[in-house]
Amino acid sequence: MTTPASTPAIPVFRAVLLPGLALTALVGLIAIFLQGYALVLQEREEATATLQRIGDVAVPALERALWDVNEPQIEVLLDGISQMREVAWVELVDERQLHRVRGTLPAATEMERRYPLALKGADGVPLGELHVVLNGEIGLERAKARVLRGSLTLLLSLSIAVALLVHLLNEHLVRPLRRLSAGVEAYSPDKDVPPSGRALDEAAEGTLEVRKLAEALDLMHLRIRRDSEEITHLSEDLESQQGRMEAVVQQRTAELEEKNRELATQAASLESLANTDALTGAANRRKLLDLGRRECARSLRDVRPLAVLAIDIDHFKQVNDSYGHAAGDLVLKVVVACCQSQLRNNDVLGRLGGEEFAIVLPGADARSGLRVAERIRERIANTPVVLDGRTVRVTVSIGMATFDGVKPFEALLADADAALYQAKRAGRNRVVAGAGPTA
Repeated sequence: MTTPASTPAIPVFRAVLLPGLALTALVGLIAIFLQGYALVLQEREEATATLQRIGDVAVPALERALWDVNEPQIEVLLDGISQMREVAWVELVDERQLHRVRGTLPAATEMERRYPLALKGADGVPLGELHVVLNGEIGLERAKARVLRGSLTLLLSLSIAVALLVHLLNEHLVRPLRRLSAGVEAYSPDKDVPPSGRALDEAAEGTLEVRKLAEALDLMHLRIRRDSEEITHLSEDLESQQGRMEAVVQQRTAELEEKNRELATQAASLESLANTDALTGAANRRKLLDLGRRECARSLRDVRPLAVLAIDIDHFKQVNDSYGHAAGDLVLKVVVACCQSQLRNNDVLGRLGGEEFAIVLPGADARSGLRVAERIRERIANTPVVLDGRTVRVTVSIGMATFDGVKPFEALLADADAALYQAKRAGRNRVVAGAGPTA
């Protein structure tokens, strides 16, 4: 059978082998590109690992050194970080805004990270910030060298593979197709006759390989038609199931979001209950001690004064005995409201228990602490409380102590409590200054 003039015959070498070689070359180029990209990612991962090591090893040591004000150790740690091969520039800014710099800041930074420094042992007291910038040129040079080595290896492998491919294609594809083409040339593509059955027998003259190929193609066509119909039905079923699943997922997602909101609200309520006195709304004893220790640590670090007031309601037992515990609760609430009206936002008011309260005044020395205490005492004494139709005047005794930079918060609170009992013995409704550097 002759080939029609409109469709000239193309040799297998040109139709299959040359495109295969071009595809192989394209795959090689893509592989080289992917290899380079993977190496760049690897360099970025190594840079990220370097930053992680600095955060895991150097940052805790810097935090301890800053807290201890150990300047030699700080300098040694900064020198050690700057001498790392990937590090180009290091800057440490402490709480005093003192800048310590190592290295030279590159024009274009590839990787950098800022590490906030805080003392973990003192509930996260901020100490400063460490800024590290890596040298991107080092990683780029290493990536280039690796890409070059990998490219040479890949090109050599592709050359060997192409030579082997040419040999295998010639042996297992070109020659067998030439033998089979004699049998299929009798088949005319312009006839609506499948390459099987009588037409194939007449064209191929009993060639077994061509007959099997034609029968396989015919059977494949039938199976493809059947599978296509089945795939269409399955696709429709899948779309229907997908729609139902999406509706279920949306419903479950909405339910989970609602549950999460409820849990967040409950967690906030529990935290508030754990830190707040339920009756007065002031901080409870545990929260007060925690905040007091934190303010002592900050006062020591920033070298600033700190005052503590201990407050006790005068003759509070007589109020409970005469008017009942509900009246006593009202008195406690009035006292807390009067105290809060005289305090700043950063002052801390807490209930130690019963009718005893304490106030932490950050930045207050003995003089300003006494002024605040007197304002609180006068406000409470001038605020009438109506109990069972009777107007009752409530007074408090206040003891004050100031932080000396040595004693812990518990000892400072004990000094204020001792001054409070001096005020009680002196006749109540007064303020007495106790232990402290300027008291």
